[in-house]
Amino acid sequence: MQTTEALQLAVNQRFYLLFIPVYIGVNILLYLWYWIFFIKRNEKLIPNKTGLTINFLNYAKDATYKRHLLYFSLMSIALNIYLVIISILVVYNEISFFTDAVEAQVVTIKYDLYINAAILIPILLTVSIISIGIAALINHLLYKKQKKSDAVTNYDFESLKKFCDYHKEGLNRWDSFENLKNPFDAFYLVCLFIWIFWLPSIYAPSKIKRILEKIKDIKSQQISDEEKRKLIAYNLSLATNYLWYGYIFYLKSFKISKLKIYLSILIREAEQEEFILESIN
Repeated sequence: MQTTEALQLAVNQRFYLLFIPVYIGVNILLYLWYWIFFIKRNEKLIPNKTGLTINFLNYAKDATYKRHLLYFSLMSIALNIYLVIISILVVYNEISFFTDAVEAQVVTIKYDLYINAAILIPILLTVSIISIGIAALINHLLYKKQKKSDAVTNYDFESLKKFCDYHKEGLNRWDSFENLKNPFDAFYLVCLFIWIFWLPSIYAPSKIKRILEKIKDIKSQQISDEEKRKLIAYNLSLATNYLWYGYIFYLKSFKISKLKIYLSILIREAEQEEFILESIN
């Protein structure tokens, strides 16, 4: 019978040979899925499904890109946390996968594997940082090559209103932003947030509220009406991209419904006090 020390060495080797390639592979798959499949696919999907112009959607492309990188970072960190938890559960429930040691040796070997799982935390943190850094560098270089709308030219707000089915007088009190808050916010903060802090949709209400406040501030600025409309168009573009990409695992019909509701609220706020969103020339 092998000594406990020999078994521990063999188990440690098997543990790292199993999990390290899996962790690296899963992080690579996350990058490919998020940047190449999800982001690139939806860049083409949004104008097709909404009828909104690429010029309008790209107006806030700089802020939209930063938001993409932020949520990729959260997903990468969350993924590696989940992988550590999975590795601990595997060790706890399937120790026979690593060794056929007798019961007297299993406790010592399990304890050693738990230490290995703890050691994986800084390793996976490093993997996350490297993955995020590579993603930031590659996508920054690609982003710089892509054409970005530096100005909205002759943008017709009527097309946006048409998409939203916007009728200012038709919005009742139940359509106000205050009534769109999630009634389970406290529950999310206490429970679900621990597990789904990486999910963009849970931040949607607070993000749209910030954009709403920005639009209020824009209207109070001492600038021309045309400049105000450009700044409002920028924030409407940002809100459109944020909502579409933010509801990451939802059906397209749900995303369109959310876009119509939230954009109608933002447009209504912009058109308070007789201010009208007209074409930008």
